[in-house]
Amino acid sequence: MKDINLAIGNLRIANASGKLMKNISFTGSVDCGEIQRKLFKVENFQSSIEAANGLIHFNPLSMDVFEAKGKGALTVDVSGTDTVYAIDLKVPSLDFTELQKSFGKKKMIGGGGDLDASLTMQKKGRSDLVHSAKGTFSLEGKNLVYYAMDLDKIISSSKSSREANLANIGALFIAGPLSTAALEAYRHVDAYYEARKGQTNITKFVAKWKIRDGMADAVDCALATRQNRIAAKGKLNLVSEQYENLTVALVDRKGCAKAKQTIDDPFKSPRISTMSAFQLLGSSIINLFSEARDLVQGGDCEVFYSGSVGPP
Repeated sequence: MKDINLAIGNLRIANASGKLMKNISFTGSVDCGEIQRKLFKVENFQSSIEAANGLIHFNPLSMDVFEAKGKGALTVDVSGTDTVYAIDLKVPSLDFTELQKSFGKKKMIGGGGDLDASLTMQKKGRSDLVHSAKGTFSLEGKNLVYYAMDLDKIISSSKSSREANLANIGALFIAGPLSTAALEAYRHVDAYYEARKGQTNITKFVAKWKIRDGMADAVDCALATRQNRIAAKGKLNLVSEQYENLTVALVDRKGCAKAKQTIDDPFKSPRISTMSAFQLLGSSIINLFSEARDLVQGGDCEVFYSGSVGPP
């Protein structure tokens, strides 16, 4: 923490012999120029404070995060044996470039989006707060640019579709914002596609997670380009930093998987299953046959994705 200004008024201690923070009450305000934990940095933190009965409320609070203004509320509960933190934070118009910088990555994604987090965490002894994390986390964006490659061009080619690693894209966009390790593991994507040139226009991106006991479960995770839609289902273990059967799929207009891959093992060294021959995007003749069959038979299939990101 740097440049802290704390103002306190109406200070009252009900019982000096007991637990101080449980018996103290006051009002005030706090300003902090910079708060940094590892690679994550917040600037211009400002909030009103009200404390009573072991509860310290920072409400309303504001801060600069990823070159955007975040607003919300924080409650610190010190009334019990363990300290409990509850935060609600909204960061509209977040800059994806600044998000990548904070995780030590070069510019791969351009554009803006909205971050919304509602989490509670409990500090128990020396255990990390992430062990007890529960709540929701979401990141959404529209009209983004992915500078590493032209994903639509790669998928449209029969040969290239066999090389297109859906898991790389899914992990980078969908899992990446929740873990620096996940981003670190996919640095090789830059080099792999560097020779291919081009870029991808992403019309919509959504990553919504439900978190409990340090485990993140995909609720609505998908992105759409001008020609394709990619979605993901599964879990992220934020404590051990590993994928738990996270499946990334290329889905058709009905949400059925045309190709999919599953990621397991740690973020830093994931094991990615290969796509079977029938899951690979075949030649245009096979694709046309499939579309014609769907029109005749009504297109019954097992829906993989039915979330908020519609087909292109």
